[in-house]
Amino acid sequence: MKIGILTFHRSINYGAFMQCYALSHELMVRYPQHQVDVIDFEYLHKHNSYRAAMRQFPFGIEYYFCYNRFQSDLKRLPLSSKSFITDRTDELCDYIDKHYDIVIVGSDAVWTYQGKMPVDNPYWLFGNKLRNVIKMSYAASAFSSRFDEIPLEERELIKNRLSEFYYIGVRDEVTKSFVESLELGITVYLNHDPTIFLQPATDVKIAKMTLRKNFVFNNKESVSFMTRELPKIDKLRGELAEQYNLLHFYRRDRYKADLLDNRCRFMNNVSPYEWYNLYGQMKLNITNFFHGACLGIINHVPTIVVDDFEQSYMSKYAQLMTDLKLTDRLFYKKDFQYEKFIEAVNYCLTHREEESQRLAIAIDKERVKSQSFFLALDNILK
Repeated sequence: MKIGILTFHRSINYGAFMQCYALSHELMVRYPQHQVDVIDFEYLHKHNSYRAAMRQFPFGIEYYFCYNRFQSDLKRLPLSSKSFITDRTDELCDYIDKHYDIVIVGSDAVWTYQGKMPVDNPYWLFGNKLRNVIKMSYAASAFSSRFDEIPLEERELIKNRLSEFYYIGVRDEVTKSFVESLELGITVYLNHDPTIFLQPATDVKIAKMTLRKNFVFNNKESVSFMTRELPKIDKLRGELAEQYNLLHFYRRDRYKADLLDNRCRFMNNVSPYEWYNLYGQMKLNITNFFHGACLGIINHVPTIVVDDFEQSYMSKYAQLMTDLKLTDRLFYKKDFQYEKFIEAVNYCLTHREEESQRLAIAIDKERVKSQSFFLALDNILK
């Protein structure tokens, strides 16, 4: 049978790419007798926004390098034979209906549509327009949605689309609660993020090459940052910079100020696959991005999360750390306590092996959340 994956694989976002890489490769390993494709779709307006970002001064040049590194990694995905970069999706619907037996939506925030795409978008899988396809979701998310602002007619449309799914797996409790509130009459399962399928990265050669091309030539150990306006960042850099390389990924913590701060290195010339391999060599990982946490944890790198989510429900970062029983490594920006934070930082740096073993055990337990999905898929493919 032919299996298609529909997700945000073209996003200039490290986690979005790596979750697609992880899910597609996990399926190919488990089901070598079946064809697995990543359906190569992206909205045109989203695609064009990346080029607009390259024209911004002074950060457009950095974004240009980052964009091209992402494009180079697309070859690592089993892309469909036809690409759809378009805001008109009728042809995409026809293509899916004619070429795939099963389509899996997810992972990532594919069901977060408010202000980003039409409510009736391809990630709900077109309703009865797809006549020949078995529909599933894996770790799909509507995280960051304003659920209380979804009109009744949009809820009804979503309910209509999801009622045709053979299996619904979501990534977070808030998405699970939303889908269950639609009263579909079917079980909604909680899955782990696909990046949890990944094993710790072991390609030291790629890691060293990536450091060199980003002008990191010394032999110091490195601490990774994927943060945005981390509290007390100046003080933290002052305590760590002499002993460690401070490597910032995806975005600068403070855009203008960081241009002049030689204590840190912004790693803009890094592909997603290089990011994964480089994280395997980190001494410590500090982040307030979900996949920044996931990639550190799957690499068994001690990881500290600072939650900066401001809506009323639990964030995906907090849920991840709670599910993994790592809440002692979870801090909140709104009531940030630097003394406790730096205590955790120093402990992780001096007890890396102990922390790594703890993460390995937590990840093994988390992988149980994919079992219901593979049981359902096995039932279709047998």
